[in-house]
Amino acid sequence: MNELDFSKLDEENKKDFEQYYLEFYKNCVVQIRKRMVELDVTQKEIEEITGLKQPVISRLLNMDVVPRLDTLLKVTCALGIDIKVDK
Repeated sequence: MNELDFSKLDEENKKDFEQYYLEFYKNCVVQIRKRMVELDVTQKEIEEITGLKQPVISRLLNMDVVPRLDTLLKVTCALGIDIKVDK
């Protein structure tokens, strides 16, 4: 099985990858916010479920920083959001 070697990506491909992740992140935030309203869940409650600090959750939801994938997954999983990645 061939593995991707990201160190060999050229600049254009890196930009495409970054743009793809940012779009993925934006879509996740939309779904997280929607689900929080549906479930009437606060950031503090997400903190209690995930162990992530509330300021981290706030920065994620405000898109102040690009989170690590594991952080994003902790929140989506806690809210019962399925992640689908396709090309």
